[in-house]
Amino acid sequence: MPKNTPSRIIDNKQTRAVAFLGGSGSSGGVVDHGVLSGLGDNDHPQYVLTTVAIGAGDGLTGGGAIGTAGTSLAVGAGNMITVAADTVSVANGSAAYQFIGTGSGTTSGWHNVSEIAGDGLTHTTALNVGVAGLGLSVGTDAVTLTSSSNPGAAASILASDSAGALALTKVRTPLIDTASGNLVIQPAGDLVLDPLGNDVFPQTNYDINLGALNLKYLTLHAAELWVETLVAQNTIATIGGRILVGPTTSLTRDMAAGDTTIYVKHNQMVSGDRTYMEANGKVEFFAITSAATNTGTDFSYTVTRNLDGTGANQWYAGDAMFNTGTTGNGFIDLYSLRGVKSGSEAGPTIVGNVRLSSTYNDWAPRWAIGNLNGTYGYGVTTYGFAAGDATAANVTVDATNGVRLRQGTTDTIVLAPNGASYFAGVMTIDTNGEIRQGTGTLGSNYTGLRIWRDTGIGRIGGYNNNTLQWAAHGRQVLFCGQGKGWPDR
Repeated sequence: MPKNTPSRIIDNKQTRAVAFLGGSGSSGGVVDHGVLSGLGDNDHPQYVLTTVAIGAGDGLTGGGAIGTAGTSLAVGAGNMITVAADTVSVANGSAAYQFIGTGSGTTSGWHNVSEIAGDGLTHTTALNVGVAGLGLSVGTDAVTLTSSSNPGAAASILASDSAGALALTKVRTPLIDTASGNLVIQPAGDLVLDPLGNDVFPQTNYDINLGALNLKYLTLHAAELWVETLVAQNTIATIGGRILVGPTTSLTRDMAAGDTTIYVKHNQMVSGDRTYMEANGKVEFFAITSAATNTGTDFSYTVTRNLDGTGANQWYAGDAMFNTGTTGNGFIDLYSLRGVKSGSEAGPTIVGNVRLSSTYNDWAPRWAIGNLNGTYGYGVTTYGFAAGDATAANVTVDATNGVRLRQGTTDTIVLAPNGASYFAGVMTIDTNGEIRQGTGTLGSNYTGLRIWRDTGIGRIGGYNNNTLQWAAHGRQVLFCGQGKGWPDR
């Protein structure tokens, strides 16, 4: 009987006629089961016959009759599963397969772990997200996209801040537009344009306005102004200060106060020229001391600086340099307040000047229109016209003094404002000169008065139908009338 089956006493109290077998003769029980009969029948559930076979089900191997020697059941080994005497183990990754997957449909299939590392995944000892994109990072349980509204010079995924703003070091795009409305550019500092092509163009020719009558730009600073037409219709156009008309160029490079070489845009100066610069309250005269050197992009000259004694100044690329030339060259000075030479030249005036020597400011007017104060000997505001050499022969016209022919500042002939006229000095008659008042033609039918020069002597006479009626000259007086006359010595 099995080890843990409770003992059963077979006695004669059963109704069946079973003989009682005693073991020792004293206890009355059966000690030797070998003498029992009927045990071969399979009608005792508390007994297992040795002929009963045990089959190996799913996952097991072995089996057979219980009474057969060596009958046993074992766990069946398989992919990723190993079996030992006392253990069942899962493979540690060194076996042929590392991962149990599925094939197509319901068919089982086996795959390496590395096989399922598709796009965006990597495999070493584990499956990992392959982070290669800008702004991406991974944690234990998360993939994170990091963005910035102000990345500075670093590359970053952009996202606007809570105010909808982006702060970028540079934007590279061929077009900026709006869905509707105006585009406002409003930097905290200045708007600086620095195109590599050095030009700012409208999209099409003859298009785009800068400013408007009710939206004017405050100030325009420019080294040069190239325009086809200046229009001031229905608008007051003013130019203050001074305009110099003459050979002009502009600096192409900054010039420090100690520099003795200048770089300019044009090759129009020669050694010996005297040039002039004025800007932002600064004035400086230069002597050009060399011919031009072509650098390929501009022209250089050596100079002597500070001829005016007010000190050498800092000048900047784009500042204008005006050439007053050498002795005999001229230029026009148009000024509203004062002339370029002296504060005593009060405007508004237009003056044509001629350089007299190499001294930096030695030039003199040869004509002036407007306020003549400070020119041609005028010392007060007087509007008019003057021409000629102010130290020699000249003519002036103004409402105060009339028309005057002068030698320096001395009047010789005056047409006074009141209509009178007079000779302020001696007038002589040249070889072929004379004064004549009459009718007809001299030598034919002239009748009238003549004052003329005869063999170096002044003569006066009266004519009637081209016949001399009377005459006088030198110390001799000749009277004639009705065929009679007499001399008076």
